[in-house]
Amino acid sequence: GYANYNMVRVTERGTFCGTAPISGALIPFIPVVTGESFSYPIGKKDAMSLAIQWKEDCFSAPVIQGTVLGWLNVFCGEEQVGRVPLQTSRSLPSVLTERRGFMGVF
Repeated sequence: GYANYNMVRVTERGTFCGTAPISGALIPFIPVVTGESFSYPIGKKDAMSLAIQWKEDCFSAPVIQGTVLGWLNVFCGEEQVGRVPLQTSRSLPSVLTERRGFMGVF
């Protein structure tokens, strides 16, 4: 019954999950965070695991904050039980973008 399971918060929305490779920017990577929270009931003998799945091997700038670059796949044993979007935590301009004035602001 239910006594054999515990509800586990796998991730909270906005949790940092790593960086994704990016070309055409001043830095070669962009931080990614979970786009939503995810919880799952875990049996006392069950094992959870996570795996990142990217949409591409490398992304290109510019990138807008909130762009989904992949997913955090959640497994209970061998079964996939969830999929959380991984999105950029900030925007990243391209080094090729035309800039005007001070720091591209004016």
